[in-house]
Amino acid sequence: MTQAAKRFPVLGATGAMKVGGGLFRLPPAVDLRNRPASLWAGTYDISHELLNLNQATDTEWRAYDTMHVTPEVVRCLESAWGTPATADLSYPMGVREWGLVAHSAERRHTHDVTLLIPQHGALAVIQKRGYPSGVWRTPSGGVAPGEGFEDGAVREAWEETGLRVEPSQYLLRARVRFTRGSEHLVWWSHVFQMRYLAGEPHPVDDREIAAARWADLEELAGPVHQALTNAGSGGFLYRAQLQDLAAPLLIGGKD
Repeated sequence: MTQAAKRFPVLGATGAMKVGGGLFRLPPAVDLRNRPASLWAGTYDISHELLNLNQATDTEWRAYDTMHVTPEVVRCLESAWGTPATADLSYPMGVREWGLVAHSAERRHTHDVTLLIPQHGALAVIQKRGYPSGVWRTPSGGVAPGEGFEDGAVREAWEETGLRVEPSQYLLRARVRFTRGSEHLVWWSHVFQMRYLAGEPHPVDDREIAAARWADLEELAGPVHQALTNAGSGGFLYRAQLQDLAAPLLIGGKD
């Protein structure tokens, strides 16, 4: 068995499995409002306070109101690009990264679209400025107000990797709870497989992105995964697990 096969579990067509700090389910999509209580008990959700959504009555779906990624948008995505696997995840955050997540929530930004761009057995990865040595991850970003979801995904891919791509498959939707002491914030990650069209990896937005390149699945499962998990960051642990969960779901293999 290859190192990638050990790290990336081969999953069947149905069922559920425990993965790290969360519960992973394959399609059909599960109503995340019926999440395991053990994953959420003991902390107070401050998402609604930061988002100032005092009129909302369903705390489990409040985050969908941000940045126009509404339930209707998600239904349209599933209709166009397939029903994704779903995951409930939870990570403790340090002071600095908690501040960054809370600041995003204050700006009504509690989601990201994470992009898996396969080409010739490898995935595009990026390194942001200030990342520890050896830390790489798949590109991601937010959909801007007034921007179509797919347009935002294509734009983020271009800005972070310099690659021309188009959406191919909605692979995974993860609901993430970031915790700090007795409080938590809810975050949503929408993971898409993107079809490579043209280009070689290079950062277009070089103010934020230091480098972009191809990394094969063996490297992602080995040195890249190790660097992410050893960085001492809840955010990097989240990125490592998101890659672990999404990689086996690639449609048509690695190409």
